[in-house]
Amino acid sequence: KFRNLVDGALQGVMIHREGRIVYVNQSAARIYGSTVERMIGRSVFDYCSPEDLKRGQESMAREISPAWKLRGRREDGSTVWVEVNARAVDWEGQPARQVTIVDVTDKQRAEEALLHAQK
Repeated sequence: KFRNLVDGALQGVMIHREGRIVYVNQSAARIYGSTVERMIGRSVFDYCSPEDLKRGQESMAREISPAWKLRGRREDGSTVWVEVNARAVDWEGQPARQVTIVDVTDKQRAEEALLHAQK
């Protein structure tokens, strides 16, 4: 039931153990320009831009991370702005982190264009 619900979600969902992806839904794979098969087993930091890598690493130390925006990296190397929140979960009897991902690239570009126009 869980997989049917999450696999069909519009938001990206990723679960990782100590930074290694153990589950990802189709929406998350689409956001990062990848496939579920290619993402499983990779580091979550492969999908984080170098500029925001430290913030991503710091969030792993928290039990629950409030929603925050960062630059992600798609498989082709391009940037995608995402809003993420993460929390500790039990996955198949072991501690893991669940990350919910929303692509906010269009919103970020609109905000940047508005700021530029105001200058």
